[in-house]
Amino acid sequence: MRAPRLLLLSAVTVGLAFVLAGPLTRAVLDRGAPGLAERRETVDASSPDRPDVEADVHLKVLNGVGVTNLASDISLLLHKVGCVAQTIGNAETGPYPASLLVNRRLPPARAEALAADLGEILLIAELDEATEEDAVLVLGDDYARVLDRLSGAPD
Repeated sequence: MRAPRLLLLSAVTVGLAFVLAGPLTRAVLDRGAPGLAERRETVDASSPDRPDVEADVHLKVLNGVGVTNLASDISLLLHKVGCVAQTIGNAETGPYPASLLVNRRLPPARAEALAADLGEILLIAELDEATEEDAVLVLGDDYARVLDRLSGAPD
């Protein structure tokens, strides 16, 4: 009975941190390479493999556990669930006990479906039309579940 309470407490704590901190506006530095300026990667919109780019969900992918290159590695698989990694980097705080999706601009049904596609991860609504990304994916200690779900998804 303690595990569900601990998970609920962790989810509430993470959600409260996002609400109190407001939008993640500060540049995120890559901890894996000290001194490296902000690291940004985008998917080429003209790629023949991505004819439905207008329909893609644009994500900010943040490593919330300090595993080297985690956000980058996960970002390479996001096309399998209709997403493009607009920005990757490290979360400002952490480690995060669980992965979560922060919805910024998606319709609620699309955000719920995406959270399910990513391994039934926690979904937090922090709507902000002024952001560039549609949602923020923060990878937590359970990132293997997200990786397994994306690795098993059809191309």
